[in-house]
Amino acid sequence: MTATKKGGVLEPYTLEIFGNQGKSPDQINLMTLHSSKGLEFQAVIMPGLEAGVFPSTYDRTKEQLEEATRLFYVGVTRAKELVYLLYGFKEISADHCDSGGNGEHGAIAARSVAGFESPREDGMFEELLKTFEECREPNWDGYGPQPVQEAAYYLTHQFLAALPPSTPAPSIGAEPDGHLTVEWYRSPERSLSVSISPDGDLHYAALLGTERICGTESFGARMPRVVADLIKRVEETQC
Repeated sequence: MTATKKGGVLEPYTLEIFGNQGKSPDQINLMTLHSSKGLEFQAVIMPGLEAGVFPSTYDRTKEQLEEATRLFYVGVTRAKELVYLLYGFKEISADHCDSGGNGEHGAIAARSVAGFESPREDGMFEELLKTFEECREPNWDGYGPQPVQEAAYYLTHQFLAALPPSTPAPSIGAEPDGHLTVEWYRSPERSLSVSISPDGDLHYAALLGTERICGTESFGARMPRVVADLIKRVEETQC
């Protein structure tokens, strides 16, 4: 694990910190969220926090999703000083998501993300969820398009959540190849479109006056600088 090597983010933290207090210091405790109730540790690591894994695609009802939220709170509050929340981006594959189904499971899994999204009052996340639910079935427009996969939904949600709060909400749509698209349109000479694939690739095209810019970037934990700069340029007040 590179995080524990010299210079890694976990280098200063010994096994004693992660071990159960009052017991042998050369151990790390692995336990379920249920069994951690009532215990405290200097540091806690919670892996597997991908949407569809936790909360699970099998958490269908409101009560089940509320219980998942309570368990998340239990895990976070076990830490006295440090808590690490681990989740993947590219690990959310189309095959994994399809195993949860594109039917009822998919809709519930999508809704479960809403409980953890950053607060906005412009309806951006609601528009994303509505677009996904309308376009997740095959042939959703009657002209043979591919269904939007859950992986594309999750990655688009993460992309939107990575936007600075002051960024105006884009319009959101679906493409025939199953990708989701976010677009900032200010005029025929000033626009940016970003297509988000289930594999985490961002295909962007911008029109800034006479300048045309296009390319592809991989979406990871941070917004690619080139895309962030294009959003800023599109939103700049025209002279």
